[in-house]
Formats: sequence, C-alpha cells, structure tokens
Amino acid sequence: MLRLVPHPRGVLMRYTDKNVSLHREDDFVTRQRLPTLAQFIILFTINYIVVSGAYLISQSFLQFALITILMLGITDSIMVWTIQRSRDLVLVTEFQNALFAGALSMQSHFSLIVRRDGIVVYTDMGFRTMYPNFERSLHSTVEEVFHMAGVKEAERGPVIRMITKSLAGSHTITMKDGDGKLHKMMVYVEPLRRPSDYALVRGRPFVEKRAVEAPAA
Repeated sequence: MLRLVPHPRGVLMRYTDKNVSLHREDDFVTRQRLPTLAQFIILFTINYIVVSGAYLISQSFLQFALITILMLGITDSIMVWTIQRSRDLVLVTEFQNALFAGALSMQSHFSLIVRRDGIVVYTDMGFRTMYPNFERSLHSTVEEVFHMAGVKEAERGPVIRMITKSLAGSHTITMKDGDGKLHKMMVYVEPLRRPSDYALVRGRPFVEKRAVEAPAA
C-alpha cells in the first residue's frame, strides 16, 4: 500500500495498480471516484425520497416518526462505519509508513525521495536531524537542499543530472549540516521502478574503499 501523496493542485490522491498506463504497463494511476458533492447529493436525494414517501403513505404521525427515525439511524450507521473504516485505514497506513521509513534509513546517513523535476516529496529522520530548521513544502527542490547544505555547483550538478535523467549512480559531495559542520558524503541515486519519475537519494559517509567499488556516475 502506498502512502497518500500531494497532488500538484494540493489534493491528496491514493494510488493503485492498473495494467495500462501512459508511462508503463505496470505503473501507477489514480483511482477514479465520485466527487464528494455528488455522493452528498445522492445520499440526500435518497433520504428525501424515503422521508417524503413515508409522509405520504403514513396514516399517523407515529408511523411517520418511526420511519424517519429508522432512516436517520441507517444514514448515521453508514456515516459512523465509513469514518471508522477511514480511521483504521489511516492507522494501518501510518504503521506501514513507519516500517518502510525504518527500512529505507538503514545503512544511510539520510534519505530523500525526489521527483524527476527535482521536487522533494520525502525526507527521512536522518535528514531532519541534520537540518532541523528545514521546512519542506510542496515546492521544495533538491536544488534548494544542496544550496542550503553549501554543496558546490560542480558537485551538485552530476547528482541533479542523474535525478532528472532517471539514471542510477553515485557521486561524492561535501555538505554542511545545520550546525555548520562539514561532511564528506557519497550520494547514491536510485530511480524507482514504480511509481516512475521518482528516485531514492541516499547519503552515506564517504569511505575510500567504498568509493573505489561504487559505479561511476
């Protein structure tokens, strides 16, 4: 299950599998669903028809009141069940996100998930520990992250190129943390297969032996 992610227009969307996609056959697309207003109108219309019908066929006020109370009870039950189901789904999703975030951060000093256009959609606890004052918005870019970390243009360029071109590789950079301390890091870029147009960017402390073994960008 995927976590909810922000849509460019600010609306939260949930992703699901589909056999046919504009990008690839195994990519993700958004689920089709009725607009909230349409659902409200349908439910209101059903209630109105039932209550109006009960008023016309009822032979006493007590009979009409009983039918109305029954209809309200059914409607309230549907609402309570829907709200509880949504809360359970959020709880399960949050727990799964905690599991995935923990697994993602293993053997890495920090991890980011970056869209192909450079927008940062996820920062892990390691990154937030390094930069506690960094406030990610819907429009934060990896360019801004590197600028904040004081990464030189010659060092950040290859990393950004790998992200925008969906290329896997690694590159060494020197960056400052929130306290101004310098860190020499080996940054790995790994494009995600699903959903496409996203890449995992991980930073590990630079080790000479690891640098020799790592593939060149």
